[in-house]
Order: sequence, then structure tokens, then C-alpha cells
Amino acid sequence: MNLFSELRRRNVFRVAAAYLVIAWLVLQVVDVVFPLLELPMWTGKLTLLLLAVGLPVAIVLAWAFDLTPEGVRRAGDVSADASAPAGRRKLDIFIIVGLAAALAVSLYMNFRADEPATESLAALQPSVAVLPLANRSSVMEDAFFAEGIHDDILTHLAKIGTLKVISRTSVMEYAGTQKNMRTIAEELGVATILEGGVQRSGNRVRINVQLIDAGTDNHLWAEIYDRELTPANVFAIQSEIAQAIAAALQAAISPDTLEKLDVVPTLNLQAYDYFLQAGSFDSLITGNAKEGSIDALRKAVEVDPQFGLAWAALSISLSRKYWDAHDAEARQEAYLAARRGLETAPQLPESHLAMGYYHYWCHREYEQALAAFLKAQQLAPGASGPFVAMAYVQRRVGQFDAALENFERAIALDPRNVEVISIFAEYLRLLDRNADAERYYEQAKSLAPEDPFVQYDFALNRLEQDGDLDAFAKRIQANESLDLWLSIERYRLKMYQRDYTGALNSLKDDQPVHEWQYYYYPSALLAGIAERAAGEAARAEARFAESLDFLKTRGAADSEDPRIQIALGLTLAGLGRREEAVRHGVRATELLPYSRDRMHSLYYVGDLARIHAMNGDLGPALEQLAMVFDHPSGHGIEETFLDPIWDPFRDQPEFMAFEKRYRRASSPVTL
Repeated sequence: MNLFSELRRRNVFRVAAAYLVIAWLVLQVVDVVFPLLELPMWTGKLTLLLLAVGLPVAIVLAWAFDLTPEGVRRAGDVSADASAPAGRRKLDIFIIVGLAAALAVSLYMNFRADEPATESLAALQPSVAVLPLANRSSVMEDAFFAEGIHDDILTHLAKIGTLKVISRTSVMEYAGTQKNMRTIAEELGVATILEGGVQRSGNRVRINVQLIDAGTDNHLWAEIYDRELTPANVFAIQSEIAQAIAAALQAAISPDTLEKLDVVPTLNLQAYDYFLQAGSFDSLITGNAKEGSIDALRKAVEVDPQFGLAWAALSISLSRKYWDAHDAEARQEAYLAARRGLETAPQLPESHLAMGYYHYWCHREYEQALAAFLKAQQLAPGASGPFVAMAYVQRRVGQFDAALENFERAIALDPRNVEVISIFAEYLRLLDRNADAERYYEQAKSLAPEDPFVQYDFALNRLEQDGDLDAFAKRIQANESLDLWLSIERYRLKMYQRDYTGALNSLKDDQPVHEWQYYYYPSALLAGIAERAAGEAARAEARFAESLDFLKTRGAADSEDPRIQIALGLTLAGLGRREEAVRHGVRATELLPYSRDRMHSLYYVGDLARIHAMNGDLGPALEQLAMVFDHPSGHGIEETFLDPIWDPFRDQPEFMAFEKRYRRASSPVTL
């Protein structure tokens, strides 16, 4: 008997065929299941190796043993007649079933690939949204670390100009989402989704990520990084992830971009922890400056004075603090931090962004700010932040079309950012494009139905279109937020309704001043205006005197803050000191002239008109109002005419002609 016949007799060929069929099925299962279980990539390779090693083992066992009606016996002890019928039939059935299963799997995979509804989106456009990474640490305090890794991955990806990357704000709502990948991709306008988790344990960090084609739900790439917890390793992982995503999506990376991806901002783990605790750059730029974030960033740069990224974040926080509260010490520290950021990390877009915001928020030096923001955009072409920053400044220098374009670019990269969408809507409103503004306000409302700022601006936009004060009041009164900003808006509403008692009640006893970027109104001043409108001359005079005392403690007479100068002018007008009032009102417009700021300056021009009105001088008042109405500004025309400060002039021909010229509402309000 030759060797070939003996191999057939002992079913070696059948065992080998059956083994290969089962091995193929196992590999298909591994390809689908292992990524879902977030197992390391090497586990799949290990499975393949074990299957390869198992083949000769199976062949040896088939040679050594045989399956007979009496069970498994040594092949040498079994005759040819005894082994053939039993073993061969069972192996044939096994092979046939295995092949049928393999055919079914192949048909299913081909069917899915050809399914029109699951077309591969990744092949259509190189774009990605990085969902918030899950914190898989047992210590919940490590959540800030996972959030920081998420932010840093986005920062790395934004440097790749050939890749569309959705910004942080728009993806945060999908933390722990139950939505499917295709729905998320459609809402964000991308082809692929990156998801995963971060586990920090002792001196180790484990980051697992997987890139998914939203059209087919197929895994384009997946990896698990398990390394010693050092800043160098963490930043290296982020760079590797960015490059792997670009490669998977065939997005080209230039040599200069590769150098940017390999930058390590700090080698000090404690400094990096402090930096992450401060929050994302998005959170530092939007909203009021947070002292907790400022303190954490100060600690970061104290631990590592060469940490340029932390210097940039600190500067932005301090510049924001000055913008909101005109804190002179914050402005000085913001400059020092911005300068250190550029000195230590000139290659980072955040360093230039910080210097740009310093020029913008601290000095209104718009030309320098635009140059810095443009540099940041060139270093991070996929980031929405520089586009937003440029749009903010371009509004103020009269580059209205350029601002529109940059707002639209920013929204394309950050399509669910309520703040940017609502500010863009406000910008459209001041350009007298109320219908377009409403479309974006509706979008903002759908994303944040409880946001009081969005609700108020939407109501104001409607008021500018239809002049319906009752409808405006219902929209405002439906919002019971205790937000300080809205408290002054409720005061204004009550004034428009001639409910002066309600206006006085809306002023909080524990809030001595209402302060924002372009106004600084003592509560006593607002109360005095309400008492004056109500005909309570003695009480009004007492409140104006109280306002004057309050402003004097702020050095009002010598202040270089136009907000305080205009407040002083309104106060003095209430006290009948006409010439002084006008002088301080004019001083406010000189401190921030229209040539320097096309937006905020007009707020002071509008208040100068009110000073003239309080003085009883209609001609100069209307002259100032005409300048406001003839230029894009934040002053709503309908809202302006609702102000009771104009009541003494409403039956005068000059005022009636002016109102007819500018008022656009189809149904003017009856006062």
C-alpha cells in the first residue's frame, strides 16, 4: 500500500479539508466580533497563528487515530474495511455542512456590500466625527482625562487640511448616544465615525478606537494602544490615530503637517493633568471666564514653564475675563501669557489664536487680531475656531461678506454648535436679513429648546418682522430663567408695556449693576428711568443721585471705559445736568468711534440719542438715531421705537416723519 492510499484510508485529506473550512469560518467571526469586544489587534493575529499551528496537529491526529462504529481507535489497529464507512461518511457530512455555511456567509457579505441603502460613505468624502471617548477607568474623576484625550485627537485631526473634521461642540451631545452611526453621520454631515474609550490605571493608559464607515457600518480601522502613561506616549498615540485615520480615508498629509502632528506640548504629566482639568479651548473661549480654569492653567505653567499650549489657554481665559469685566490685571497677565505661548510654541495654532484674542478682546486691535487668527487657521485648516474668530472681528471692521463666509465655514465644521449658529443668526438680523436669521434661530431652537438666549433672540427677531409686542411678551414671559442677562431684558419688556411697577420689580435688590460687553447700567439708573417714565419725579431724582454715587466710586469722571461714560451721561441727564450729560455721552462715542468698531460703537450712539431725548432735544436725538438705523447694528428698530423715552415726542411732526421713514413693521404697536 503506497503513502497516498494510506493517507486516504486514514481520512487525512478529509480532516484537513474540514479543518480549513472551520478555520475560515472562525476567522470571519473574529473579524466581526473582536472589534465589538474591543480586543487588541494582536488577538486576531494570535487566532490566525493558532489556527495555522493547529492544521499539522489535526493532520497528525488524523493519521494516528480513526473514527469507527466502536469509537476512536488507533489507526494502526483498524482494518481498511472497518474505517472507511463510518469515518468517511461523518467527515463528508461535516465538510458539506461547513461549505454550506461558508457559502451562506459569503452570499450575505456580498449582499450587504451591494445593498444600495448601505453605500459606503467613506469612499465619497474624507470626513470624520470623533465621538466623545468613554471613560473606562474605575475612578470617575478620570473623566476629565478621557475628555482631554478626545479634545487632543480633534486638535491633531484639524491640522490635516485634506480632512473635514467636526468640532468638539457638535459631537459632545452624542456621548453615550443610542443613535446608529448612519443617523449621526447624516446629522453631522460626515462619512465616518471614530468611537472608543480611554482607561487610565496607575502608570498605564489604554486607548481603544475604531473607525466606522457610516454607510456600511463596516470597520475601516481599529486599534488598541496599551502603553506607559507619559505625556510623550499620550501625544504619540494621538498622532498615530490621526495618521491612521488619514490613511484609511486616503487623505493626504504633507511633510509639514506630519511635523505638526508629532509636536509634544509637555513632558510633565502633572502639568498635563492641570491643563486637562481646565477644560477645552472651546469652553475657555465661550461663556464667562472661569476662575477654576484659570487657576488650573496657572498651576500647569508653574509646573512646566515651557508648556506653550497651557500658556495659550491661560491667555484666552484672561482675555475673556477682561472682555467681560474690564479687569485691568487680567489684561496685563493675558498679554504675558500670550507672549510666552508664542515664545515656547510658535508652531501651535492655539498660540496664535491666543494672541489674536488678546488683540481682539483686550484692545480691539482688529487688524492684528485678524492676522493672528489667519495664521491659526493656516496651521489648523480643519478647525472651526479660527473661522469663527475671524468672522467675529470682520463684523466689527465692516468686512460683512467675509464674515458671512467664515461663519458658514465654521458652521459646516461645527453644525450643532448652538452658540455659533445663534450668533450667526443675530448677525443676519443686524444686516436686516430677518427671514434668513429666523431659519438659523429655528435651527438653534431645535438643538437647544431651553436656551434662554436663543429664545430671547428668536422673539426679538420676530418682533423686528411683525412689531407684535403681545406675541413678543408671551415668548419672553414663557421663559422663567433667572439668568442675570435676561433680567435686564425683562425690565425692558415691562418698560415697553408701560408696566413701570413690573419694571422696578424685575430689578434685583442684590444686583447693583447690570454689566455686559457694551453696557454698564447701575440698577439705580434703570430704576430712575422707570420712575421718571411713571411721572414720579422725586423718586426718580433720588435714584439718579444714587446711580451717580455708585458711578463715582468707579472713577466715572475719568474712566476710559465707554460703558461707564455713557452710564454717567444718562444719569446726569436724569438729574437735569444737560450739558454735562451730553459731554459724557459724546466722550463714550469718542472712546469707541464707529471707525474703530462697526458694531459696539453704535450702542453708545443709540444711548447718546436717549441722553438728548431725556434733555428734551429731539433734533440731536433723531440725528444720532439716524446714524444707528442707517448702519448694521444691534439696535432693533421696532424695539427702539417701543422705548417710553420717546413718548413726549410721539405727536410731534418731526418724530412722526422719522418713525414713518424707518419703522418697517406691518402692524405697528399701539402704545
